[in-house]
Amino acid sequence: MTDSYGRSGSQGRARTKLRLLPALEPRPVEVQTEETSPPEAKAYLLNPADGTIRTVMLPASNRTEYIRKLVRASKVDVIRIEDAHFLYTDNNGLIDGLSSVTDLKGHSSPLAGNLLIVGRDESGAAASVSAGIDDVASWFTIIRPVFLPVFEILRESQTLSTRVIRLDVRIERSIPNVIR
Repeated sequence: MTDSYGRSGSQGRARTKLRLLPALEPRPVEVQTEETSPPEAKAYLLNPADGTIRTVMLPASNRTEYIRKLVRASKVDVIRIEDAHFLYTDNNGLIDGLSSVTDLKGHSSPLAGNLLIVGRDESGAAASVSAGIDDVASWFTIIRPVFLPVFEILRESQTLSTRVIRLDVRIERSIPNVIR
């Protein structure tokens, strides 16, 4: 069976089934005081350029700004994954030229740029991620082009040389490597 990206079968680790839900309407961010500040939260940062996923800690204060810095975007979109997680992604990531995209199992569109996966508490607020990093890594496939040079052999009298006559492209798909 082939999916919408031309991929057949599964590669690498087994991918768990996910149920994507529409994100809740954004609510205004209140100025946080010591009394209302959430605790630090564990999250996972997926960097498709490096092909890696690693644990990061979201600070208790200025969390929204910190998320924007990790995702490297001034505006972020939020995708709700099941009832337990949020995924933050660049709002305009698919507009710029891309060196890679990331496929989230069960999501209809590829994602671009860094992705931040955080947990969701009972009230719907961002919290520490509850799934293990290996499980979360299996939800994603990084898709990148690989350029393959095609050479021509040149023979001139006693000299043998080569030159590149074109570049073929192969699409490489991989699950992110976990950095512990």
